[in-house]
Amino acid sequence: MLGKKIFQRYEITKHLTNTNFCQIYLAKDGQITQKDMRVVKCLKQSLSPDLLPQAKHCLETEAQILKQLIHDQIAKLFDSGEDAGEFYLVRDYIEGRDLSETELKPGQRLKENRAIRLLQEILEIVKFVHKHKIVHCDINPSNLIRRASDKKLVLIDFGLAKPIASQGTNFNLVQPSVLGYAPHEQARGYAQFNTDIYAVGMIGMQALTGVSAKDIFIDPSQSKVAWPEGTKLSDKLKKIIESMVHPDPSDRCQSADEVLQELEKLTLPRRTRIKSFVERTMAGDPATVAQLVTGVVIGLVGVIFAFPSFITGIQQMSNPPKPEPTVSADNFKTYKNSQYGITIQHPQDWKAQEIGGIDGEVVKFVHQPSQANVVISVKPVPGDFKSLQEYTDKSVANIKNEFLDEKKQVKKYKIEEENGKALLAKREAFQVIYTGKDEKNKSLKMREIWNLKDKKAYIITYEAAADKYDEFSKVVDQMVDSFEN
Repeated sequence: MLGKKIFQRYEITKHLTNTNFCQIYLAKDGQITQKDMRVVKCLKQSLSPDLLPQAKHCLETEAQILKQLIHDQIAKLFDSGEDAGEFYLVRDYIEGRDLSETELKPGQRLKENRAIRLLQEILEIVKFVHKHKIVHCDINPSNLIRRASDKKLVLIDFGLAKPIASQGTNFNLVQPSVLGYAPHEQARGYAQFNTDIYAVGMIGMQALTGVSAKDIFIDPSQSKVAWPEGTKLSDKLKKIIESMVHPDPSDRCQSADEVLQELEKLTLPRRTRIKSFVERTMAGDPATVAQLVTGVVIGLVGVIFAFPSFITGIQQMSNPPKPEPTVSADNFKTYKNSQYGITIQHPQDWKAQEIGGIDGEVVKFVHQPSQANVVISVKPVPGDFKSLQEYTDKSVANIKNEFLDEKKQVKKYKIEEENGKALLAKREAFQVIYTGKDEKNKSLKMREIWNLKDKKAYIITYEAAADKYDEFSKVVDQMVDSFEN
């Protein structure tokens, strides 16, 4: 094949590799003056006559699929068809190295934050593929290339991919190119969207453990994937990964978007998650709408059980006490959390609600009936932030760029005051005060103050209705002054 021209345009220069059915070559594009290279796939000459129809069908299907999938992170199709009686597929050559040569080298473990980002990168591409009713069926590290020019991941090799509507085809799915990343239903010739989710989940396990998917133990009695001995990671991330690689497709995560939403909760601050949730709901995302409906039902049940307290609150509102600028020290109680190494004093009527570290939020103190609240969060600081100022610059930029309205014009959060000389636990801290709107378009005012210690960010967030903010501000000052970490 070396030196041969395909479609009188693509000159074969090098043999790259083989797959189940195909030989893959590197070729120079004769119609491009620059040194642009292409990848040429053709059927193996050694295939038996009974396999040729299935092999040709797979290659033709791959060409049809690539015509549909126009995406910056999917290799572009340039040509396909017969030339001199042979069927060829020509796609873009992605210069870079695949994940088995970069992030997923044997024995190399990624930190949780980096593993989460890798999963998010892959799932965003998978989400696009699934949107076009396509199942890839061969997602593995060698088919994910870290492009040299911009460091983005690119998904390649759709040789086993199939339209989800063609489950009744007579062509069975063949063995994936790399063992360990395909669930059992794929071997039986059946695939659905969460077949790809399983593969991504196995990549996640490999990233977190340093053990290749083919070497991760699977209980033969249950077909259940087992974590390698000594694996240490957060319960929340562990639960997400296990739901991705569940042996029963009906109990496995059903969509890439479902997993992305769960991973988002582990990495994004509360205000950003709210923004994302609202945007998905407005777009009519079925999973998000179902989540909203469930929340409304639970909320209604809560209202029913809280009705007596509601009546008491109405009575108190009819004869409200005059706001006190401060609260006597005798009326404070101490909250301690040894797991996170924090101590804070809070008014006795600000009820503490343990959050348990979900999304970094440890405890929330709520004042009834105003709903003013103070949240204490402890979050790991990304490794690329080396100082309080760097962390602050990024956090303030996030606030400034978040919560555009539906016309993407007016920012719903506006920074009112910055104070770089704040103190928290007698150490240098940063404070920012900003205003915005809640889901019911009511005005809110918020204050965040944070410091860094031992590669963790300790954050106190005070939130209240705009007309109640000043009423509790001095009380919050007392809480902030008492905080220790």
